[in-house]
Amino acid sequence: MTSKETIKEIQRIAGTTADGLWGPNTLNAVARKLGCPASVKDVQATVGVTADGIVGPKTLSAVYSRLSGGSCGCPAGSGTHTVFIDPGHTSDYEREHPSQFTGVDWKSGKPLEIVRILGLDRNPNDSVEHALNCAIANALNSELRGRGKFETMLYDNPSLSNGSEIGQVYKRSNAFNPDVFISIHCNAQGGSKWKSLGGTASGAVGLYCAKNSKNSKLAQYVVNAINAYRKEAKACNNRAETLSKSSVGVLANADPSIAACLVEVGFYDNLDDLYWMCTHLKGLAAAIADGISGFLG
Repeated sequence: MTSKETIKEIQRIAGTTADGLWGPNTLNAVARKLGCPASVKDVQATVGVTADGIVGPKTLSAVYSRLSGGSCGCPAGSGTHTVFIDPGHTSDYEREHPSQFTGVDWKSGKPLEIVRILGLDRNPNDSVEHALNCAIANALNSELRGRGKFETMLYDNPSLSNGSEIGQVYKRSNAFNPDVFISIHCNAQGGSKWKSLGGTASGAVGLYCAKNSKNSKLAQYVVNAINAYRKEAKACNNRAETLSKSSVGVLANADPSIAACLVEVGFYDNLDDLYWMCTHLKGLAAAIADGISGFLG
């Protein structure tokens, strides 16, 4: 396609006049569809091309590919509710890779199976926690879209390894303006900087910011649904069933009109809990979706 034809296709998908000219109306429509601020550089950053502010063939191709493919970061479906999904982030890559875990019975096969399931053999620089967060978030995204009543946006820049991306998370979420914002994380009991898998805690924990009553209600629905599934699917030692007020960045900076919570799905430094989560990704995603559905009524 020529650039003009590509722009027309983008305009049709974005729901604006298909005249083949890139102007303010097209930029605004594309930004709304992508859930990002209405600037060319923000659009470019969202679709993964150099943010130089110039709308050239590479930018148009990337925008068209993202909008037409319904890939991560692009709303999909014709649902009546909107959900923004944030796969939680970690700054502990160097401490969490399985090769640094000591005191583990490797003969059990569980650690090696965890590596395979989470794809850490293909991406050895990733961490257990981060890979699991992304796996659950992806499964949740697919589950919600499959139910036919949700528009979703999955935060699609999970490669950053520290807190610097938190501003981008709530910036994108606030621009998308969802009914629900949910951040997916995994917990850790602690110990010697997680250099060994020896935790005994398990179960879901919900965090919320006390900006409004919706946040604690959402967290409660999601935690209850996860723990009900954990009990049904015979997860180990379902001990943690708590809610906590929190001022973590992605919650504290969320628009007060958006119901927001952060859920710790389980404890990844408990080998049994970690293995159970890795082998029940779809079930966990369905439980979280049930919790969101229950909250929304």
